[in-house]
Amino acid sequence: MESIHKKKILIFIDWYRPAYLAGGPIQSVFNMVNALEKDYFFYICTSNSDIGSGNELEGITPNKWLKSSSNSEVIYLSAENRTKKTFLSILKNKEFESIYFNSLFSFKFSLLPLFLAKKLNIGSKLILAPRGMLGSGSLKLKKTKKKSFLFVAKKIRLFKGITWHVSSELEKKEVISAFGNTVSIHIAQNLPSQSENGHVKREKRKNELDLFYFSRISEVKNLKHSLSILDNDFQGEITYNIYGPVEDQEYWEQCKPIISRLPKNITITHHGSINPKDVQSTLNRHHFLFLTTQNENFGHSIVESFLSSKPVIISDRTPWLNLEEKEIGWDISITDLKKFRNSIKQCLEMSQEEYDRWSENAFIFGNSTSKNKEALEYTRFLFSNNI
Repeated sequence: MESIHKKKILIFIDWYRPAYLAGGPIQSVFNMVNALEKDYFFYICTSNSDIGSGNELEGITPNKWLKSSSNSEVIYLSAENRTKKTFLSILKNKEFESIYFNSLFSFKFSLLPLFLAKKLNIGSKLILAPRGMLGSGSLKLKKTKKKSFLFVAKKIRLFKGITWHVSSELEKKEVISAFGNTVSIHIAQNLPSQSENGHVKREKRKNELDLFYFSRISEVKNLKHSLSILDNDFQGEITYNIYGPVEDQEYWEQCKPIISRLPKNITITHHGSINPKDVQSTLNRHHFLFLTTQNENFGHSIVESFLSSKPVIISDRTPWLNLEEKEIGWDISITDLKKFRNSIKQCLEMSQEEYDRWSENAFIFGNSTSKNKEALEYTRFLFSNNI
């Protein structure tokens, strides 16, 4: 039973728990709802499947509001019910303080309900999170289609009057670059998961290295680039454990020939997806995250790695920078293959004592990030009427 005293927030998102294959966007909204339930009552409108799967979520009754927690309800729409009629019914059903759209390019769960909400003029505050989709690495994929959409959106003023929720100064610049500097933008860092454990030690022998990839397999996550970096004469044994669903099968097929030609001292294993409840226990088995992503507006996999006491080797296209001076990893230009390979060599040669120091530093950094009270306050302020 909802609290009549709490302001109501409606969220549109393509996939939501128990779905998890879409990764970061689900985690961002799930963490936000958990953190703000004392302040608001959340209604979440989503699909009854997971990304890349036509299968319905098990144990979920579609097309009706289901209690998710004490202060949130979720409606999982079947494919035939993701319609204008359904969205109008949801929008008209209650007085929402704010309506939050968790994507820029989703037609069914952002653009259509946003258009309808504006047409109804229901008075709710409209908030849209681009989720890194305006970053250069993201925009260059399907470039013509995205460029055409942005041109039309600006022409019809689709996003006029909305508040943009961005997670960093960099993402703010991306929105301004696309829509001009007169738009309303609110910066609130995504809320990370909380640590389940303290610092976890992992055995580290010299000339042995256990790397892992933790993300969807798609062009923007740049797995092929990471594999190409490993195609080199490293002195020691390297394993690279790939965790994540194959979102782009064609791209995954392009990765396979690189895997097959790697030297014998490098072992690649694709494990598939990790259930959220098993993330930290799974990452605890390895040494370093290795992810040369083309674009991240936040990077939940990076924070999860820190929380699991794992330093990282990542590109400089995320908010997590200046890592080497903190002794928690490296953030490297995608074009600097030599520096990537040198960092891997350094990891290979690390002693147990040195690795323990970097590992503990990573956990301390991740733990302080997960307890960032300022990020929580900025997120709470996002739904206020003061901006």
